[in-house]
Amino acid sequence: MPHGPDGSARRRGVRDHYGPMPLSRIAWVTTVAVCMVTAMLLLMAQYYGYAGVFAAVGLSAAINLR
Repeated sequence: MPHGPDGSARRRGVRDHYGPMPLSRIAWVTTVAVCMVTAMLLLMAQYYGYAGVFAAVGLSAAINLR
């Protein structure tokens, strides 16, 4: 375990390593998730064209997550 300046052991959390997630990334993740859930629901309801549109929008939004 890494030691602090006073010699005490300290656990490093995930937040210490990565930092907070920016708001713009949260928005893109939410957009992708909503589009994919909507596409799945539309597929189950046999609306194949609309499901394809939502899947394409979700995949396009996922490009911004890289």
